[in-house]
Amino acid sequence: MVRYLDLAVLTTTALLSPVLGSLYARNSLVRRADVPAACQALQINGGNGGRKIGIVIDSSGSNADTDPNDIRVVAAKNLNDALISSAKATADKKADLVTVVDFDSYAVVLYPLGDPSGANAQIDTINSSGGTAIYDGVAKAIDELAKGSNVPTANLTGIVVLTDGQDGSTTALIREINRAGSLGIRVSFGFLDPSSSSAAAPNVLAAILKTGGIYSTISSASAQQSFVNLVFSNGITGSDAGSSVSNVLLPGIASAQFQSGSGSNTFTYSAQSGEALNFTIQALSSQTLDAVLKDKAAGTELNKTKTGTGGTGFMAYNVQQATELELVVTSGSTNASALFSVGMNSSLGVVNCSLPGSTPTNTTGGNGTLTPGSHTSPPPMQYTGGADVIGAGLLSLLGGAAFAVLL
Repeated sequence: MVRYLDLAVLTTTALLSPVLGSLYARNSLVRRADVPAACQALQINGGNGGRKIGIVIDSSGSNADTDPNDIRVVAAKNLNDALISSAKATADKKADLVTVVDFDSYAVVLYPLGDPSGANAQIDTINSSGGTAIYDGVAKAIDELAKGSNVPTANLTGIVVLTDGQDGSTTALIREINRAGSLGIRVSFGFLDPSSSSAAAPNVLAAILKTGGIYSTISSASAQQSFVNLVFSNGITGSDAGSSVSNVLLPGIASAQFQSGSGSNTFTYSAQSGEALNFTIQALSSQTLDAVLKDKAAGTELNKTKTGTGGTGFMAYNVQQATELELVVTSGSTNASALFSVGMNSSLGVVNCSLPGSTPTNTTGGNGTLTPGSHTSPPPMQYTGGADVIGAGLLSLLGGAAFAVLL
């Protein structure tokens, strides 16, 4: 059954997000009273449970700067809450199993594979100290998920890694991603990189996407929950696979994709009146790209841009009235192994939607409603998540700030 994500968990003004971040307690996210159109656009197959999920969380020291309010911890707990515990299980929905792995200079299994109801207490112990060994976190999660269990691994298992760090061994990371893929584990990465200073190598991106997962660069800590929304919409495991989530754009997120065999990829966004948008299109392989922004209903062209070979294109659009936008990215090449990235930022800031089964609490006092300043705030800063993040440093090791989810 397809369900709509039906609540806004968090909305911030992009330029004020560092200040507003101080409002977030470790166990809460601020909620809006309305339901953003962007949330309505996300569809999710809630699944019937019976899955094994690994949540792998970075506790390296750099998180103190990139994620000072531990929003990755909140996002991980919301993800865990959306799983089916033994108490929630019914005749039609089997209980899920979850394991929690902490990694910095090395990885430690904090919560062995078990009922989701006990995992949040261990997630809350995550701190910010040490180095970053992403591959070791992934490896230990795979080992934990693949060991003795009556639940099969193929298409029923996912690993979620939340990190802001640099893995010293791209080779080891690719090896573990490929191992996960060989076991039928869906792999998705979302890298938190507010400084836009680094990227994953193309062979890392390709390994991730070949598992059926998604790769996204996240421009601010507060957008981490948006990435979790996309992961669930895409399907937390192969058995939960969504139909078109990779074509839905969310503010603060830049997603990499394989180029369509037809040479054309289409993305959609539910825009609100008065919203100022910036788009970044980055060619990650040796191809040139043309991008056209359209009003989907009217079919009219609103703006366009193009990239050079392996280059970057930018465009902006001020929304006059609420409408469904369509971004069509076209290449003269039909090479289905070619990679590119599309990112978007909005003057409304980040819009995060609730996950099925999760009930985020509010600890800000009063009703905790935070109304976006979309009509009074200045236009958004130019979003370069798809350009600077996945640009000149593309062939380097994983670096900078990252939020990674492997499913």
